[in-house]
Amino acid sequence: AVVSTQSTGDKLPGKRIAAFTLDQINPTSCAGYANIFIHCGINDLRQNGDVRECVNKLTSKLDQICEICPSSRINVSPILPTRLAHLNGKARMFNDMLFYYLNKVN
Repeated sequence: AVVSTQSTGDKLPGKRIAAFTLDQINPTSCAGYANIFIHCGINDLRQNGDVRECVNKLTSKLDQICEICPSSRINVSPILPTRLAHLNGKARMFNDMLFYYLNKVN
């Protein structure tokens, strides 16, 4: 997940906060923003091979963000393919589970 304390630029005002693992996502840091972007990465799948646990962590964070920011638009990008075939399989599983969750809550 990507989020940094730098501004996103004149065209995209706001705040970026770096969260290199799912545990580092702080839902309260999203308060006050109309648009929230979560860019999923491979770090958690690389460190902890349990795809379901990773999806559960992310969806729990998304649920918390929805509670804290009910009028915000939350945008979630899936994990992009990597050069490592064994991680691509996990990424596809993660994305499938994530899309299932997102379709349920929307």
